[in-house]
Amino acid sequence: MDQRWKTCVHPILSALVEILIPLSLIDRLLEVELITIPEYERLSLDSIDDEKRSRQLLVSILPRKGPESFDKFLNVLKETKGQKHVAKKILGEEEKNEGKREKEIRVLKRELKLEKQKKEEKENELKKEKVTNIGLRTKFSMGSPSLKWETNIPNMPIDCRPFGNVAEINGMLHVGWGNRMFQFKKGAWEGEEHHLPGIKRIGSVFESEGKGYVMDMNEENRCSSIYEWKSETRNFELLTKIPDKYQLEARSAIGHNGNIYLVGGGWESNQVDCFDINKGEWEPIKKMKNKRWDCSLAVIDDKMFVGGGDGAGNSVECFSMEKQDWIDIKPTTKELCELSSWNGKLVATGGGWGYSNCVEMYDELSGDWLPLPSMNQGRWFHGACTTKDNQLIVVGGAWGAVNSVECLKM
Repeated sequence: MDQRWKTCVHPILSALVEILIPLSLIDRLLEVELITIPEYERLSLDSIDDEKRSRQLLVSILPRKGPESFDKFLNVLKETKGQKHVAKKILGEEEKNEGKREKEIRVLKRELKLEKQKKEEKENELKKEKVTNIGLRTKFSMGSPSLKWETNIPNMPIDCRPFGNVAEINGMLHVGWGNRMFQFKKGAWEGEEHHLPGIKRIGSVFESEGKGYVMDMNEENRCSSIYEWKSETRNFELLTKIPDKYQLEARSAIGHNGNIYLVGGGWESNQVDCFDINKGEWEPIKKMKNKRWDCSLAVIDDKMFVGGGDGAGNSVECFSMEKQDWIDIKPTTKELCELSSWNGKLVATGGGWGYSNCVEMYDELSGDWLPLPSMNQGRWFHGACTTKDNQLIVVGGAWGAVNSVECLKM
C-alpha cells in the first residue's frame, strides 16, 4: 500500500467520507481500472440506497489497488467537476508537517461541512438523473437475457409505414395508416374505418394525459384538423380545425400538459405552433434552430425532443417548455430514426437511408447516445410508442419489416 494513503488520507478520512460523490467518480474510476465491474455495480446501487455506505466502501477499496492507486485517484478527483477541491485538500496534507496537521484537519472539517450542505441539493439532482441510467447500463454490461426484443405481438394485417402514427390509447395499441386505424385488442388486430369519420389521411397519432388524438391531412398533404378519441362513443371526434396559417405540409404533432404542438413541415420550415386545448386557442412559439419536415417527436418531463426529418439529417434539438428555448443535443447515429420516451429516457430506433436495426438511448447527464439491444429487423419510416406496462413497441416500416411488430421490455 502506498504510505500516502495513511499519511494524507487517513487523518481526514471521516471528513472525506462526508463529501465524496461516488456517482460522479465511478465511471472514471472504472476506466482507469481502479474498480472492477462488480465493484462499480455495488457502488452504483449503494449510492442509490445508502450514500454514506457507498462513500465508506469507496475509500476502503482504493488503497488496496496497488502502488499507483493514490496518484490515479488524485487525477480522477482533479478531472471531476465538483471534486477538485478534495484533491487539493489531500495534496495539502502531504505538504504539511505533523505539527500543523491536526489544526488543518479541524479547518477542513468545517469547510467540508459547509460545502456538503451546499452540494446536497445538486447531489440529489445528480442521483435522480443517473438512477435510471445506472440500472439500464448495469443490465447491458451484464448482458442480461431479460432485456431483448420479442415478437409476441402478431404481425399487422397489412404492410405499413406508420411513422409518427403509433400510440397506446385507452389501453389499446393504435396504428394509423392511410385513413384506417388499426387496434390491437384481445390478441388480434382490427382495422376499423368507421372510427375515423371525415378523416382523409392520418398524419399523426399520439396520446397525452390519458387521451388519444389524430392529426388529419387533406388532399394537399397539409394538416387540417385535430380529432380526439371519445371513450363514450368509441370514435375519434373533431376537436379543432387548424387555422390556415398553420396548415403546412408534412407536419408532425405531439401533445403535452394540455397543449398540442405542430412541428416543422412546409418542406422547409422551422415553425412550431401550439394549441391550448382548454382555451381553444392557437399561438406560435419559438422556432426551431433547424428547418425540418416529417420529423420525429418525443416528450420527457417538460422537454420536447425533435429529431431528424427531411432537411435536418440526424440532428436533434430539445425545447424546454419552462425556458421556452431550443438547444441542440448530440445527433443520433442514423438519420430518419423514430424517437420515443422509454423509462424516462429518450430512445431512437431504426433509421438510415435504407433500414437499420440500431437502437440507442440518450444519456442527458453525459450528453452521449448509449447503445441498446438491436431490433430483430431493420426499419425506417416505422412507428414506435411506449405502453403503460413499460414496453417499447415498434411497428412496420419500409422494406424488410413492413408489417412486423417487436417489443422491448425491461
